[in-house]
Amino acid sequence: MGGIGKLTLAKALSSHISYKFDATCFIDDLKVCSLQERQDILKHTQKTKKILIVVDDVKNMSQFNILLDIDLFKDDDGSKLITTSCT
Repeated sequence: MGGIGKLTLAKALSSHISYKFDATCFIDDLKVCSLQERQDILKHTQKTKKILIVVDDVKNMSQFNILLDIDLFKDDDGSKLITTSCT
């Protein structure tokens, strides 16, 4: 449901814990093609850094599945993913 503060909460949480990470990334207006293009960058970064990624407005399962396909979140390197969804 739009307008209930999901993004505000995600931003506040990421701001509160960002000091624990080497890098943070905020992705809004998520499109499947743009995320697929960013996978190589994310995979390269995750090899050297502990990162926090905040993704706003995941609209469907295909977008979420692309996020989960990134090896970044399959091991315990300390990287984290925060997502908000409109569904």
